[in-house]
Amino acid sequence: MRYLHGQAGWRVTVAIQRLLIFGVSHFVYARFTAALAPAWLPPSPLFWTYATGMAQIAAGVAMLSGICAPLAAVSLTMMYAAFGILVHIPAVIARPSSHGRWAENAINLILTGAAWCLADSLSTASGRRQRRGIMGWLDRRRKQWSRDT
Repeated sequence: MRYLHGQAGWRVTVAIQRLLIFGVSHFVYARFTAALAPAWLPPSPLFWTYATGMAQIAAGVAMLSGICAPLAAVSLTMMYAAFGILVHIPAVIARPSSHGRWAENAINLILTGAAWCLADSLSTASGRRQRRGIMGWLDRRRKQWSRDT
């Protein structure tokens, strides 16, 4: 649980707590949330409301406890990305003049990006992998510059 220390750790903890609240809200406002799910998705919109709420709670608990935290964050990212592909993009295509559909899509993109950032920070904080690409290069340069000064 090294990633929960300091100022950055406090921010991660607050984000995870918000995720838990978001998951619980799926149960408290189940009928409202089920109305947002497409009816064509089997078995029922209410099932998906409870399933996604439980998945968000499970991911939040896993990240807070540090047990499989990177896996939980990656799974959460994939779940939000699947929402975009299966639910929000078809809804925008079906009714492009609906501002509500565009707003739901934008919120889902924000959640996907936030989960992706959280997954990346947890995987590098746990020391399980080294960043690649431009972010990895910047990390290596930052470490080299800090040693040189």
